[in-house]
Amino acid sequence: MIKETKENIKQKEKDEFRDQILDSALNLFAAKGYSNTSIEDIKRKSNISTSRIYGQFKNKQTIAKALYVDLARRMDDSLCEIARTNTTVRERMRAVVDLMFDLTEQAPDVMRFLLLSRHQEFLLDGELQGCTPPFDKVKDIIMKGIKTGEIRRIDSLLVDGCFQGIIIRTIELRLDGTLEKPLDRYFNDVWSLVWSAVEAI
Repeated sequence: MIKETKENIKQKEKDEFRDQILDSALNLFAAKGYSNTSIEDIKRKSNISTSRIYGQFKNKQTIAKALYVDLARRMDDSLCEIARTNTTVRERMRAVVDLMFDLTEQAPDVMRFLLLSRHQEFLLDGELQGCTPPFDKVKDIIMKGIKTGEIRRIDSLLVDGCFQGIIIRTIELRLDGTLEKPLDRYFNDVWSLVWSAVEAI
């Protein structure tokens, strides 16, 4: 077994602190919102000193941006896997709905932050440096469906708005407690609404 060097141990500790800060920030941003969360709140939640937080991040904005980029990349990876393992556009879109509903149940703070946060409070245009915003790959799936005839030939933005509008609104209703049952209980009805609205005539 290779003995860990001091540099490796130091980097591992740094990574652990970073993850702890981001996890605490996610919980706070989801519960209170970005603008109502302070560095002091993150300090208390993470049990990490202010000096260590500033050793990792310049300010609250960089914490939020780092969190958004991390989560967006994970979502992007999941959507790439959906595109790789499903053949038809219908299968891919259904898998996207399943993914979003599952994340809502398993990681509600993630979905609150990605879908419901006011991202313009901490992100400026062009700041993601090539990171695909969550669900942008859905637009690519829709474009392919229009080209193959699986989806009716209308403006892809309208199809995307219809698809994501139904899904995101359903998720919002679940996150605010209006829908009391887990989303898998509503999946078939929601999927039926979505697909009947976008499939080719």
